[in-house]
Amino acid sequence: GGISGVSWILTSYLLMYSISLFIMGRVSDFIGRRWAFTICLILYVVGASIVISYDSIAQNLTMTYFRNGLDPYSAFLHVILVGRGIQALGAGAVTAIALALVGDLFPQSKRAIPLGIVAAMDTIGWLVGAAYAGVVVQFLPWRAIFLINMPLVLLALLGMLWALQGIKTTRVPMGFDIFGATALIGTLTSLNIALATLDVSGTSNSPLLPLLGVSVVCLALFLLIESRIKNPLINLRIFTHTGFAPAMWVNGLVGFCLFISLASMPLLVNVKSLGDFGRAAVFQPNLLTTAALISGIMMGAFTIPLAIATLFSSRLLPIFGVRWLTIGGLVMGAIGFFAIWQFLRLDMPYALVAVMMAIAGTGLGMTFTPIIITAMNAVSESERGVASALILGIRMVSMTVAVATLGVYADARVVYLVQQIESGGFLIGMVTPKDYPLWFFNSYVNSTIQAVNEMALFGFLLCVFALIGAWLLPKRIES
Repeated sequence: GGISGVSWILTSYLLMYSISLFIMGRVSDFIGRRWAFTICLILYVVGASIVISYDSIAQNLTMTYFRNGLDPYSAFLHVILVGRGIQALGAGAVTAIALALVGDLFPQSKRAIPLGIVAAMDTIGWLVGAAYAGVVVQFLPWRAIFLINMPLVLLALLGMLWALQGIKTTRVPMGFDIFGATALIGTLTSLNIALATLDVSGTSNSPLLPLLGVSVVCLALFLLIESRIKNPLINLRIFTHTGFAPAMWVNGLVGFCLFISLASMPLLVNVKSLGDFGRAAVFQPNLLTTAALISGIMMGAFTIPLAIATLFSSRLLPIFGVRWLTIGGLVMGAIGFFAIWQFLRLDMPYALVAVMMAIAGTGLGMTFTPIIITAMNAVSESERGVASALILGIRMVSMTVAVATLGVYADARVVYLVQQIESGGFLIGMVTPKDYPLWFFNSYVNSTIQAVNEMALFGFLLCVFALIGAWLLPKRIES
């Protein structure tokens, strides 16, 4: 499948992860957290088993594909898509169910610390995951990632069953909203596929606009169903509860800001390497390897403070309250992005860039626990699963949109800036044919730095817009 196949594997995983968040979070309200945890962890193991043995499974399907006029080799990609999709269905809702479980086990006045711990562990998980996988594949075959994970997941399952034995959790005796779930799946599916087709070449021959149209229609249908049905998948009235809608507003904008940092740092490091070593960097693989290592360190400068701030913000809640802690975090995040926008240059030392990234990461991390605890305290016992699903689901959709749009924006912006430099001014006329490659090279590097600056400007503006929602949050946790 090449690069296209990799893109579809990522798209299918994000899609199923999002679906699991919204669906299984609510399902846990019906069947109980223990059963929901069990189903999710078993799904993960089943999906991992399919991915591990994808080649033997696909080999048995090649003749069937051939008889039906399909490309036999596409069976290999399809089996991986199915396996990763099942994995995502299992992995997606685990954190949402854990947040709901905290709501079941702790009174409102004592939820801040356990909710902060769950949120921090979730953040640390996707922080460590990429680095862990990178280290494993350096020494072992790629299947080892799944072979190591599977027994760990099974141990987690046994530990969960042991820890929750004898503990009663909330269970709601209601029917499942199959029509609302179908409309929501249609919304998420068309949106994810549309974003996967996003390209700098334009939309004239792209299915982007029709798919976005389908997504909008499905979303409208979903809202209509949820407003009319007796037992909806997502009770829209929870958005009228004190602080819930503002919390979701902040949540979505913070989700987008997270990927501004994570998308811009590898771009910055790669272009700084080009600027530092010139065109010779292209022909020296060791320099590219060094750039990859620096990218990981720079992303750590953002994500490690974010995880620490998420963990310790729960202890600041009794002092500052929900509203002012969230405002303080957004202001700190805005300062970090503003500094990157205004002061980042090609010759800036990485240490200073890391400081700015740490400021932004710390600020965004400070908002996680206040958002979660506001949303969880705003709903009834029967709606904790759907509330936790909305917290993570809205953030996931926002991050998915960021992943798709930021890369396209950076590519399109760099091309535009280089073209503007080439087509305007008298300087281009003074460049000799011999010097043109170096001139173009420098133009590309400087245009990329400007694109990174502009992405930081987006982060600054989103933090400012998020302050509107933060001001509408309750001042303190209700006991």
